[in-house]
Amino acid sequence: DKPYEGTISFISPVAEFTPKSVETPELRTDLVYRLRIVIDKPGPDLRQGMPVTVRLSQPTAGGQ
Repeated sequence: DKPYEGTISFISPVAEFTPKSVETPELRTDLVYRLRIVIDKPGPDLRQGMPVTVRLSQPTAGGQ
């Protein structure tokens, strides 16, 4: 697992996979949305279309 930083440039308005019932916070994590992320410093091991785990962070007051 190697971390990369980037910027989300697109989020699909529709989930690609939705469980039969989304009634609990645990099940909400099973929603899958298509995103486009522009990686700041891409490495040769990243391939377009490969599945990844994304962790989001909010910008601080200084915009960083």
